[in-house]
Amino acid sequence: MSLSPEYYAKALLRTLNIQQPVLLEEVAGRIGLQIDEVNSSGFDGALLRIAGRPDGIIGVRKTIREKERKRFTIAHEIGHYVLPGHDAENPYCDADDLVAIGKEAEKFERAANKFAAEFLLPSQAVRRIVRRLGISFGTIRFVGKQFEVSITAAAVQCVKVADNGMLVMSKRGRVKSFEKGQNFGGYVEMGELPAGSLAAQLGSKQREKRGTVNASVWLGPGYEEYRMTEHSIWMPKYERILTLLVH
Repeated sequence: MSLSPEYYAKALLRTLNIQQPVLLEEVAGRIGLQIDEVNSSGFDGALLRIAGRPDGIIGVRKTIREKERKRFTIAHEIGHYVLPGHDAENPYCDADDLVAIGKEAEKFERAANKFAAEFLLPSQAVRRIVRRLGISFGTIRFVGKQFEVSITAAAVQCVKVADNGMLVMSKRGRVKSFEKGQNFGGYVEMGELPAGSLAAQLGSKQREKRGTVNASVWLGPGYEEYRMTEHSIWMPKYERILTLLVH
């Protein structure tokens, strides 16, 4: 039986007795990795292994401005280093690889992201916060600040432990992936953003919108009798929309 990426993240946290927020440079040094910021236009993160030796170098694009995004990139590459079978994969990861979620994502990138999320945002701690505050972008921003991660990383982890939420990622007007809690029924089709969604109304004049929508707008036929809250945020720098759906 194969072990989950989250299992390896928890095991590393426990073995090294790591406290939150994680000091990634210290962790990297303890497991034989060196972190270097590099000039790159083709990748955000890379893991270069040294043949025949249990060590390597993590390269992080120097021009990434956000500290939180750099932290997730480093944790993602640590995931590639720790997880079995990742040594034969492409060593370079671009921006899309670092937000890969859901069944549509490439399995090794999805696994490295799951590792990074659990490593930086332990689900047990995040679950306690979400149970106390509820699932919302307010809670997500609070979690991001507490654990020094981006709003995207915090949103994914919060939704996974919230049960009644779903996070949808869209780019350039098309739904790319989604993550949902265990008790959230229904799925979102990949393709064009639903015309009746609040996300489809966002643009340069309005970057955030919250309201109630018919569940069938996102989930399709069979959900016409249900309503749910939609909160969508446009992130122009990444040409991405994050949508939080809660029922």
